[in-house]
Amino acid sequence: MTATSVGALAGLLRPGDPEWRDRALCRAAKDPDLFFPGTGGGPNGEAVRNARAWCNRCSVWAACLDDAMHQEGSRGPGYRYGIRGGLTAKERADEYKRRKRTAQASSATGGGR
Repeated sequence: MTATSVGALAGLLRPGDPEWRDRALCRAAKDPDLFFPGTGGGPNGEAVRNARAWCNRCSVWAACLDDAMHQEGSRGPGYRYGIRGGLTAKERADEYKRRKRTAQASSATGGGR
């Protein structure tokens, strides 16, 4: 999926719109704990790879990630857990910081007008 198609998809599926959740592939998982792997394996552990395999096949992963990014900004680190939008809690925190820096830089240069 290209950055353009991800952006278009995310624009259609607002994080606050619960309908994307109804189409999330993870809802079909027999074991929801699949998306909450233990910390022992690290970001490349088998459990994380298994969860990401589901995310990689999901048609609404971009909306899931956007929802996670929205929550990242409104909640503290204690709410970071599990795999969402194909990213671990640490990866989401890093992605949130990257997006925030990009938005601030764009705003500072007048790109946000």
